[in-house]
Amino acid sequence: MPCMAMEEIEKRLLSELENLCKPSRQAHCRFVAETAEFLARRFSVDSFAARVAGLGHDLMKDRDIGYQWELARSAALHPEMEAVTAVVATMESEKAFADKIIHGPAAAVYLRESLGIDDKAILMAVSLHSQAALGMDKLSAIIFAADKMEPTRAYAGIREAEALRDDSLETLLRKALGLSIKWLNAKGYGIAQSSIDLYNALTMDKASE
Repeated sequence: MPCMAMEEIEKRLLSELENLCKPSRQAHCRFVAETAEFLARRFSVDSFAARVAGLGHDLMKDRDIGYQWELARSAALHPEMEAVTAVVATMESEKAFADKIIHGPAAAVYLRESLGIDDKAILMAVSLHSQAALGMDKLSAIIFAADKMEPTRAYAGIREAEALRDDSLETLLRKALGLSIKWLNAKGYGIAQSSIDLYNALTMDKASE
């Protein structure tokens, strides 16, 4: 974790949310943070790291798209953000819908440059929260699931609440991916290949049980 005191990090993040995001986005980020913190405790992951990633994951989503891309590409200036740079490169190859998801890597860079958060797991979780990927760690899986299943989502109900409380992390991730893919299909949006690959892998694993 970064050297700033936990209270100072959260205070700064909440201030950034108020300055950079519309009210509905602020509320969503707070609910993602709470959901992620709950899941982190369930699955023995650093709960404060989960809270930080949840609060920060959408920080750049209301910014100009050109600025988002500029910020995301500047991950290459930070050697410790090599994995985030790779995520950006993948997004650039999927131009049809990359504008919808580049805010993740952009937020990761913003957290690094403006708040000094250099925890690689946090930055990667923020980068991947809109697409997911094979091989991602527990924190990234938690943030993805929390983002898709937090209680203010329009489709969130009793089943989602029960899943967050009872399901394994792998099952939660599969369900969250299913919800995301269904929503994107309904809107006619493109779907990241990494999301499809992970969903297929998890579905195949479930079928083989």
